[in-house]
Amino acid sequence: MAELEKLGVTLTLNDGKIRYRGRKEVVTSELLEELRKHKEWIIQFLQSKPSNRWTLSDGQNALWFLHQLDPSSASYHMAFCVKISSPIALNVLERAFQATVKRHPLLRAHIQSESGVPFMEIQEESEIRFSSVNASNWTSAEIESNLASAYREPFDFGKGSLIRANLFTLNGSEHIFLITAHHIIFDGQSMWIVVKELFQDYEEQISGKPGILHPPQHTFADYVSRQTKFLQGGEASQLKDFWLNELKQMPPPLDFPSDRPMTDPSSCRGGSQALSLSSSVSEGIKAIAKREGATVFAVLLTVYHIFLNRITGQRDILIGSATGGRNRPEYQAIVGYFINMVVNRARVDENLSFAQMLARVRKSVVAVLNHQEYPYPLVVEAIQKGKNTSRSSLFQAEFGLQLSQASGGILELFLPHEEGGKVTIGSLELSPYPLRQQEGQFDLSLELIEAKGQFYGVFKYNEDLFEPESMHALVEHFQSLIAQIVEHPGVPIRELSVSTDAENRMANELLAICPISPANEWS
Repeated sequence: MAELEKLGVTLTLNDGKIRYRGRKEVVTSELLEELRKHKEWIIQFLQSKPSNRWTLSDGQNALWFLHQLDPSSASYHMAFCVKISSPIALNVLERAFQATVKRHPLLRAHIQSESGVPFMEIQEESEIRFSSVNASNWTSAEIESNLASAYREPFDFGKGSLIRANLFTLNGSEHIFLITAHHIIFDGQSMWIVVKELFQDYEEQISGKPGILHPPQHTFADYVSRQTKFLQGGEASQLKDFWLNELKQMPPPLDFPSDRPMTDPSSCRGGSQALSLSSSVSEGIKAIAKREGATVFAVLLTVYHIFLNRITGQRDILIGSATGGRNRPEYQAIVGYFINMVVNRARVDENLSFAQMLARVRKSVVAVLNHQEYPYPLVVEAIQKGKNTSRSSLFQAEFGLQLSQASGGILELFLPHEEGGKVTIGSLELSPYPLRQQEGQFDLSLELIEAKGQFYGVFKYNEDLFEPESMHALVEHFQSLIAQIVEHPGVPIRELSVSTDAENRMANELLAICPISPANEWS
């Protein structure tokens, strides 16, 4: 068994049958024959293994590898930060957090490795990381600094929980509450689950009428087991062939109009710029989607393709997007890392109208979603096999759209703090609190959420490429472009500008003063 682990081959037992996971070049017919000879012994060994040792998914394996390269990075930290404007019972909040951690196994996971092969070790009782600090004498700068430090504090995979809570008390009725988790055990829906259960548990204890929140009937281990079985079937091979064909003859990396040249492609020092789309623009986007028979996701993705084309001058563009991965009902209540990245490829033709370009993108999105189950890390491995590359991803730009899925007003807490409102949950009055997050997995990411009839979001970017002032200008360019598309969806793409109205006025004024002679015009 130790030799198998060295080869990167893992064995699991499912319904009395041995399932294997490993690279095709390693799992040879000779190896399978050897496993058959020792079948009974292997089954007995697997049955005797502690049930708290879980195999990582392919997505988790990729995150584990990246963590080994830079254990101090906060690039894969996820955060939820709110201001609590009411008195709280600290001991009750801590108990509620502890109960939430107890319900979900991955919140009690340590990530260990043997012979270079990682695995999750689920602790029966995990020491929760709940820190409470009196910040009543801190200045605003000290609050921001300590909040950022709490967010960026590295996780030790080998010990301690991969989720933590920090409470900063400003006075008796004002607090800042921060939850931070590592992406390897967490995704966006996991955060919804944890936040909802935490405050529900708190209020039930405060009211003296504690309910019973049961752990989910299924576990993340069930998901990994099913994925392992899927990858051994013929359908997975067909999905792999689709991606190899879709991504053959890869285009060059996107050449952004950056402030500095890219010197380290593995850099992920991230910054963020919030944005919002007006009610009229948001309604215009939905109207285009309805008129063209497309999803809002496809409309916004098309806009992003055109935006990247306009600022880079490149036509063949790859954009990554995260799919939820929870394609079965039993996965909906599980905390874990389910998401899988897919690559949306589009060739921007500037002679087309937006509606014509949308038709192309829509067709591509449908094909991509029909092949989304093949793990993205395996796609990267297959595409880059034998190539000398310093990049761990096939794309440099990412897009995500989160549609409303929270209830009871919790959605307000996930909006940018300028847009979110106050939410009352029992005795607690909550509102979003600004946190400058450091995710910078990609050079440029656009993440949007739909709420209150509008689209809000954030551009996340690599600070080694862009200054904040430059990103502010790019956000304005994007907003200008999308407003033009909503107003004139039938004009050719080449006539759409990423310049703002103010910049266009300035250019016209300069032309009036110093008109361009025919000899200097662009052909």
